Amino acid sequence: MPTRCIVQDTGVEPFDLVVRCAGSDIALRVAWSASPSAALPLDPRTTLAIGTEVRGEQPAWMPGARREFESSIPTVERWAAGRTLAVWPAAGGVISDVPSLLSFLRTHPAWRFVLEPLALLTEAMRGNAEEHLRRMAEALEDHGALAGVVMPAKEDSLRNLVERAFDGLGESAWVAERVASGHLQ
Repeated sequence: MPTRCIVQDTGVEPFDLVVRCAGSDIALRVAWSASPSAALPLDPRTTLAIGTEVRGEQPAWMPGARREFESSIPTVERWAAGRTLAVWPAAGGVISDVPSLLSFLRTHPAWRFVLEPLALLTEAMRGNAEEHLRRMAEALEDHGALAGVVMPAKEDSLRNLVERAFDGLGESAWVAERVASGHLQ
């Protein structure tokens, strides 16, 4: 059984989300465009998860956005100072689907990933969510670089589909439930 956790807003820049398990912060998400001078968490075991959303007007699928993201990787790696790094992909981001995630992991084998299945679905895909989630799970739930899976909040109408698709997660990944609102105290 995977470790059970929660995901909440941090309310503290530059980190927007935190994954907390048994009172410990195990992952913090930060935008890839964040300042590398930001203070890092004290615990070096905390994974830094890099969001892949594009800020500004340039569409994420354009080569320039991908080049900009790729060129930021060495700076992020130096800033992380040996901590585990993971990408946290989302539709509309530079890494926005299974093929782009797998491509990134092939070229950056030391990185892990945080999978938030519903974040990879566009509005148009939600109508056929069951099929998309099943294919996503087949490709990713046993991947060696999987750090954890973020489940939708209990109130989300697609939660049952995500749970069914990802019912074969091993013990190496944590599972976090998104908390609907509020910041960590």
